[in-house]
Amino acid sequence: LFVATGATGTGNRVMTSPDGITWTSRTSAADNNWVSVTYGNGLFVAVADTGAGNRVMTSPDGITWTLRTSAADNGWRDVTYSNGLFVAVAANGVGNRVMTSPDGITWTSRTSAADNAWEGVAYGNGLFVAVETSEVGNRVMTSPGITWTKPAGVTTVAVECFGGGGGGGGGIGNPVTTDTRPGGGGGGGGAKGFRIIPASSVGATETITVGAVGTAGAAAVSGGAGGSSSFGAFLTVYGGGGGLGGNGTEDGGGGGGGSGSAGGIGSAPPGGAGGGPGGATPSGNNNDGFGGASGGSGSGTGNPGGNSSFGGGGGGGAGAHGSTQGAGAGGSSVFGGAGGGSGGGLGQGNVESAGGAGGAAPGSTSGGGGAGGAVNGVAGTAGTATSEYAGSGGGGGGAQDSGTGGVGGAGAAPS
Repeated sequence: LFVATGATGTGNRVMTSPDGITWTSRTSAADNNWVSVTYGNGLFVAVADTGAGNRVMTSPDGITWTLRTSAADNGWRDVTYSNGLFVAVAANGVGNRVMTSPDGITWTSRTSAADNAWEGVAYGNGLFVAVETSEVGNRVMTSPGITWTKPAGVTTVAVECFGGGGGGGGGIGNPVTTDTRPGGGGGGGGAKGFRIIPASSVGATETITVGAVGTAGAAAVSGGAGGSSSFGAFLTVYGGGGGLGGNGTEDGGGGGGGSGSAGGIGSAPPGGAGGGPGGATPSGNNNDGFGGASGGSGSGTGNPGGNSSFGGGGGGGAGAHGSTQGAGAGGSSVFGGAGGGSGGGLGQGNVESAGGAGGAAPGSTSGGGGAGGAVNGVAGTAGTATSEYAGSGGGGGGAQDSGTGGVGGAGAAPS
């Protein structure tokens, strides 16, 4: 899909086209001067140079748009996405002419290299590059994304990183009442890791990478894995695996992320393996260390995801068993992200089951599963991003007794 935004017009400052030739007007979220739009991680994101606290809008499909709070009311001129990060640049503002977001929804101000009129930003060869039009000798600035600068006088550096949550799988749609139709598997939660480092070992600056959210699975499509987060070369933690999309039999949940590797994608029927070290297998097993818990199996009537301490909780598995159709709850985590519950399904004769509940972490709750097929494939709930916890997994989409199944919920960004 092609998407264009405009700076004038009344309620129609977006247009879309499937081929670049025939265009259709769409309703913009506000009549701001929308000057740039980009696409990344399953989301269209547009920025504006007018508006009060609402200079960002997002859309999953280019058609329905939602206003988001910009980091500052600057004149945002361009936005791009790469390496798990949205980056926007502005032509005005004091020391804050850059803002970044891991998910396009929550934005953070960043210090620009100079208060120039930054007009464009792009990514290539490991760098974001911004250009401007007004100054002499400093019309370009570069960044690997988010850069941490070592303060003077420190002796030790304490680092925490959090992985992104895996997306829930989409449910299956099928009107045949003699078949069981499972919901999608829940996404696995991201891991939390920490490290204490002598300041003498750390560079003057270090690159910070924030893990992307796992994309939501469309109907009968598996969810995407959550991204990894890192602090230079010193610490990397990994995201949760995506839940399996509805396939007509059994849909396993995604494995929780670990501090050594990512959680596995759910399969049929086993849940995805937890990320290392010592990632839990087989399905639904717990991990009391830094590895991820395994996703719940889709065998029988569905099973819950496993629990973990610092790794992510496993996503719930959606079962398929004769006249009954079960849904597993997401696994929990003490410090990492919780797993999403699997979507509700349909047994033979359209016997319904509710979606599985999301797992929990202290102070946060992951996305729950979608409801049963009688309500035509309700989407899984998105994972929850909560400060000091890793991203939680999205819920699986509900099955559908006619048409297509519900989409899975997106995983949550680490926060």
